[in-house]
Amino acid sequence: MGKSGKKIYGNFASVEDIKFRQISLNEWQRLVAQKTIDYKSFFLNSKWIHVIQKQYKFKDYILGIYKKNALIGAIPFLVTPTLFFKKKLIALPFSDHLEIPGWNTSFSSPLKSFLQTLLSQYSEIQIRTFFPIEGFVTHSQEVIHLLPLEKDFELQKKKFNSSIRRNIKKALKNGLQLELSNSQKAMHEFYSLHLITRKKHGIPIQPKHYFINLYSEVIKKDLGTIATVRMANQPIAAAIFLFTDKAILYKYGASNISFLHARPNDFLFYHMIEWAINNRFELFDFGATQIKNQGLMRYKQNWGSVAKPLYRNYLFADTTHYSDEINSKKLNIVANIIQHSPKWVCRVLGEIFYKYSQ
Repeated sequence: MGKSGKKIYGNFASVEDIKFRQISLNEWQRLVAQKTIDYKSFFLNSKWIHVIQKQYKFKDYILGIYKKNALIGAIPFLVTPTLFFKKKLIALPFSDHLEIPGWNTSFSSPLKSFLQTLLSQYSEIQIRTFFPIEGFVTHSQEVIHLLPLEKDFELQKKKFNSSIRRNIKKALKNGLQLELSNSQKAMHEFYSLHLITRKKHGIPIQPKHYFINLYSEVIKKDLGTIATVRMANQPIAAAIFLFTDKAILYKYGASNISFLHARPNDFLFYHMIEWAINNRFELFDFGATQIKNQGLMRYKQNWGSVAKPLYRNYLFADTTHYSDEINSKKLNIVANIIQHSPKWVCRVLGEIFYKYSQ
């Protein structure tokens, strides 16, 4: 506590008139509300941080950027664990990307200098952005696909690839129906389909309680919705969408592979884009995609979206830090185990290890 009795968050470190100090989540949210940001995504909402913290107990380290004692920007880090009893600082785990309020490229050097002083406490510091940060180790292996929305759905449809239009005709012949809901039942149905999808791809699923937290903190408060596609009243595909004032984000998707021939995913996106336009959203975010997944890249581009590169910027305490080959081999082993095991294996592995996956 300072002499005034006010809580002090961290110490100042000054380089080239730029200072850095830890701030509170409330200060972070006020800053986001004040700043003009090109794409103010849901990942900037403190409720998103609350969902992650409620499940995984990660501590926040919101790094304020100051000039002449005025808060001009901030980076929201969370402290995450590793399997080897070390800690990382990540902005922001489980998030596709991060816009840094108030960012200026001139901050790169002083930011690196400050963060390097923290490497005695953290084995890795990571910032996920739309741009490379000078002086950091940078990798770009993902993109997001953004679809600017017209005010008229009929105009929007003209941007769809002909394959999308054919698939929609097929979906309509199969009698598919779309339901939007903020109910717990919808979340439970989504989780069941999501488990099937994750097992198919050999990826551990996030703990079920994480989705319960997402429901109570976000969906229930009308900051998102669950879209479910039904065939003969049976749920065959579902997705979770999160909202900001101007953008709708596709965050999680799931489907029953036995019904993919009915084109439920095309049906879902088609009607969600129409719904977004009718509700005056200006941007449809299809979420992150690994560049190596060319099939999914093409699928998202078929809707008329534009790919935007994502960057992961790293600082490491140990120079022998990063090996794509080793990480890929580990993931392949885990995927093989999940794909050839009962669904409970996918679920249990997620419960135990998902918090280390960042």
